[in-house]
Amino acid sequence: MPFRPPATTRGIEIIEHIKGDGGTEFGVPGKAAAAERDPIGAADLRRLLALLKASWSTFDSAAKKAVGVELTKGPRGGGRELPKIIEHVREAEVAYLGQLGSRAPAATDEDPTRPMARLRRTFADALTAVASGQPLDDPRNTRKPWTPRYAVRRSAWHVLDHAWEIQDRAG
Repeated sequence: MPFRPPATTRGIEIIEHIKGDGGTEFGVPGKAAAAERDPIGAADLRRLLALLKASWSTFDSAAKKAVGVELTKGPRGGGRELPKIIEHVREAEVAYLGQLGSRAPAATDEDPTRPMARLRRTFADALTAVASGQPLDDPRNTRKPWTPRYAVRRSAWHVLDHAWEIQDRAG
């Protein structure tokens, strides 16, 4: 999705400040904004799904380009290798799907050439169901489920954070 950042901050309006928590120190968008509780119309849902899919695509592209590349280490010699980053992102997506109130598909059902394809379809389907007020295919008892808007923001932030990490460390 094309994005043209503004030349200046003039005209940008801050509509809400959210008190951070421990994750905020790392940039984690740890809390939903009030506007993320607003109802979602069909056009908004298409836009949210497009943003989410674009973030997944960016991550997949970065990971694919880094196959066989030795990622640089951190200042103390640490840092996950590419397979561990990919697995971490997959595990987070499973957890985020649970926060939407749905269960992840069995790992054995995944296509080994596209390991997150089914999980992502399930995520998009759950997001669509929750946003549309429809029942989930495989619901789970989630005490405080995330709103669809927050789920997209959190998931997109996470996969883009790791895409940029891979790009940075792959050189």
